Amino acid sequence: MRKTLLRYFLCVFFIVSALGFRLSDSILPVELIYFVGYVTGPYVDLRWGTATEVSNYGFDVQRTPDFLEWETLGFVEGNGNSNSPKHYSFLDSTVTPSGIYHYRLKQIDTDGQFAYSDTVTINFATSIQESPLPPSTFSFTNIYPNPLNPSGKINFSLKSRSLLTIELFSSLGQKMSVLIGKEYEAGDHSLEIDLNNFTSGVYFLKITAGKDIKTLKIILLK
Repeated sequence: MRKTLLRYFLCVFFIVSALGFRLSDSILPVELIYFVGYVTGPYVDLRWGTATEVSNYGFDVQRTPDFLEWETLGFVEGNGNSNSPKHYSFLDSTVTPSGIYHYRLKQIDTDGQFAYSDTVTINFATSIQESPLPPSTFSFTNIYPNPLNPSGKINFSLKSRSLLTIELFSSLGQKMSVLIGKEYEAGDHSLEIDLNNFTSGVYFLKITAGKDIKTLKIILLK
C-alpha cells in the first residue's frame, strides 16, 4: 500500500504526491513515509523519513528549476537495513532565495540500483507573500567571534521551556554533527560552540527551538 502525505508549513509552498520509490514497476525495499521541504531564512531545509530500509546505501539530493536538468546537491548516507523509522535532513545553502525550485531524492541501493522519489516544490515568492512567519519562540545573538578559532559563544532567549538543537552543516548542505540537543527553561541562556574536531571552512548552524528554526553562517579558521 502506497502512503500519501500532503502537508503545509508556514513560510513554504510545496507539493508532495503519492510517496514511494519506483524503478520500473517495482517498489524498491525502502519505504518512504514523508518528504517535505520548507524555507528557513535564505535556504531550503529538506526532511524525509523511512519506515523500513533494506540495503539502503543512501540518497542523492537533487534540484531543478524547470524539470529539464537535475543538479545533484549532495549525498546523505542511508542506514543500510532497518525495521524502525529513520529520519534524514539536508540543508540547501546554495539556492538563490527567489523563484521556484523542485527537489527529489535519488535513493541508491548497495547493489547500485536506484530510484527517484516524487518531487517537493518550493516557491519562495508565494510562501513569503501568503505565509508570514509565526511569532518567534526564541531569539539569539550571532555567534561571537565569527570566524571561530575554534569556538564561539551564542546568547539566546527562550519564551518557554523548549528543546533546543543546534546542527552543523557543511557549505554543501550535508549534516556534519548535532552539537547541542537538550531542554532549556524559559529565559536567557549562553552556550559555547566548539568546532575543534572540524577542519577550517564555511559551515552553517541550524538552530531549532520548538517549531522555530534559524540558520546562521559561520567560518572556522584554525
